[in-house]
Amino acid sequence: MSYIYWLSQIQHSEQHLVGNNLFILSQLLQHECPILPGFVLGHSLSKQFLADLEHGELLVGHLPNSPSFSDSDRQTSPVNSGYSR
Repeated sequence: MSYIYWLSQIQHSEQHLVGNNLFILSQLLQHECPILPGFVLGHSLSKQFLADLEHGELLVGHLPNSPSFSDSDRQTSPVNSGYSR
C-alpha cells in the first residue's frame, strides 16, 4: 500500500484513498491546467497519524522552531536534550 501519491499520477481507482477534492485537483493537473505539481499523503496515513496522537504526545510541539512552541512550553515541559549550552 502506498502512502504518498503524486498529483500527476493519481488514477480514478485511487480516488477513495486521497479524497474527492485532491482527485479533482490531480485531474486538472493531468489535463494540463496551471496547477503546481505536488504530492498527497493518503487517507490511511492520516488515520494512522491521528490514532498515534490519541495514544501518545507528539514531540514536534517541544521543538523550539515548531510553530506550536511557546515560552510557556519551555517552563512547563522541560526537554532533556542531553547536552548543555
